[in-house]
Amino acid sequence: MLFLFSGLALDAGMLQLRKLQLQHAADAAALGAIYERARGNAAWVAAGKADAALNGFTDGSNGVTISIVSPPTSGTYSGNSNTIQSTVSQSYHTAFMGLVTGSSNATPGTSSVSANLTKPECVYIMGPGSSYFTLTNDDYGGFFSACGVYLNSSTFTIYNNTGSTISVTGGNYLEVQAPSVAGSILYGPTSPTPTWNSPTQKDPLAWETAPTFSACDSTKSNTNLFQKNTSLGPGTYCGGLIINASTVNFTPGLYIVTGGITFENGSNITGTGVTFYLTTGGGSGYGTLNITNSTVTLSAPTSTSGGGITGIVFFGDRNWSNQGNQGVQILSSYVTTNGIWYILNTGIYNYISTLRGTTYLGLVVDNVKGWAATFTIPSPDYSTLTGGSPYSQNFVGGIVQ
Repeated sequence: MLFLFSGLALDAGMLQLRKLQLQHAADAAALGAIYERARGNAAWVAAGKADAALNGFTDGSNGVTISIVSPPTSGTYSGNSNTIQSTVSQSYHTAFMGLVTGSSNATPGTSSVSANLTKPECVYIMGPGSSYFTLTNDDYGGFFSACGVYLNSSTFTIYNNTGSTISVTGGNYLEVQAPSVAGSILYGPTSPTPTWNSPTQKDPLAWETAPTFSACDSTKSNTNLFQKNTSLGPGTYCGGLIINASTVNFTPGLYIVTGGITFENGSNITGTGVTFYLTTGGGSGYGTLNITNSTVTLSAPTSTSGGGITGIVFFGDRNWSNQGNQGVQILSSYVTTNGIWYILNTGIYNYISTLRGTTYLGLVVDNVKGWAATFTIPSPDYSTLTGGSPYSQNFVGGIVQ
């Protein structure tokens, strides 16, 4: 009898040890999956299982079963798509317990839930909102985002006129730094209701190194194309880049432009793997980015191998301060860009136009104003980008259950 009780105590201790080991594996799987999903890796389930394997438990081997799902199917975070649940169990053979229970097999299991402790939104509208609305949607316009939206406003935040729509879907949040709904903080409904008093967020791409202006390319200065059908290549364009009533394809790489960019009068602009950097130099100021009565289809580089900046299609010099104004004008145009518009200190004015992405679209700007216009931000897929989401360095995940 003493021998039996000693054996049962040994079995119980080994089961507790195995549960502790399983818990470590479940935690590793949940954390690995949440980080990989934030990076845009579509194989985040496989990544989580790989992290569990590093902790000694491989799915389908030695009686181990691993499940990784989002949203969780049980517990406090059941149904919350911003969290991931991992469950790790193992069929385990005991030495003495079968003498009491009739079965020598036990299947201890544990689960873990990870969450985005900081959410990598797609839209960061960073203006302080002290005398103008940071997000304006007027005259039956539509602002549709399947990714999170953050507003840095403190007073004047959202103006959504009757007949217009501001909608954030997919369980994502519309977060506002302002502390409460009062006075001029919000005009018009949004879906969902904003999350007020959100933590202040800094520039999510502050880590990205800006291109350096060195000298003008003499063959690319004062480029003004009218009724042309041609291609342009990377380089430093001084004195402005104007495409007028032309069809132009931009080949992959980095375009440093001083004096501003204009696409106008029925131009058809295409380019894959391109980054446009708006800066000053060579006798020209910053200029503006103007798209008028044109069709634009551009995508950012998927890596730095071609000379561009991964995931960024438009990059504004951080020293360009045009706050409260709209240095980017989209007028009567149809614009499709897979990439981030990183133009931190000025705004976007969208007038009777469409700005959309198909796989991902990011905005890091001072303010956004739309008039009878449509913004469409898709649920992001960063799987083609080296390193995943460009926002991932701003991401923190953690175990919450």
